[in-house]
Amino acid sequence: AEGDLIIVMSRLPPDSQDRLVRPLLTEAAVLASEFDNGCDGKGASDDDASDEGEVLLQRQLGGCCCDCCHRRGCNFGRRFPNPPNANQCLTPQLFNSLCRLGFELAQPALQALLSVPSGGA
Repeated sequence: AEGDLIIVMSRLPPDSQDRLVRPLLTEAAVLASEFDNGCDGKGASDDDASDEGEVLLQRQLGGCCCDCCHRRGCNFGRRFPNPPNANQCLTPQLFNSLCRLGFELAQPALQALLSVPSGGA
């Protein structure tokens, strides 16, 4: 049988290199599939903001244990979107950013799958 193989790679698109860390996803946004993936300049939620007002880009997120570590010296290892496999404790913000990236990258693959006529060629 013939078919198409669709691969979705976890890579940060060039136009997303300077995307700010986004607010954490809510259950309602995920269930509605309406979460905003663009960068509106707002950045992370106030709970994650640093005292100095430092801007944090998604590509700066490293492997650490809690969101405050991203800004306070424990932001170590490979960076988003490829955290080290040894770190199985993703921070809420790193998980949030990975979910948003997966949603964004999967859209072309989903559109390709939905456009295939049922019953074969």
